[in-house]
Amino acid sequence: MDGVIQASRHAREWIANLESVERERTGIKSLKVGYNKVFGYYIEITHSNTNAAPNDYIRKQTLVNAERYITPEMKEYEGFGAQCGRTHP
Repeated sequence: MDGVIQASRHAREWIANLESVERERTGIKSLKVGYNKVFGYYIEITHSNTNAAPNDYIRKQTLVNAERYITPEMKEYEGFGAQCGRTHP
């Protein structure tokens, strides 16, 4: 049980740090990481910056002023959190 709790904490910390890591990696200062009940965690990039989105970003949703993406790693962590009974921090 302790291993599950520790892994769940690690997943929450990873998601919390994701925004700053991805901003630095992509150079997109307006990049945001968010959560909603329908799509789960996502990375949001304004339309003016979508050309700078890395190839590993998977487009999930189009908004009026932005695109929302996920990465394979985000799905892994989100899936683990759901298995532990938590969907977001």
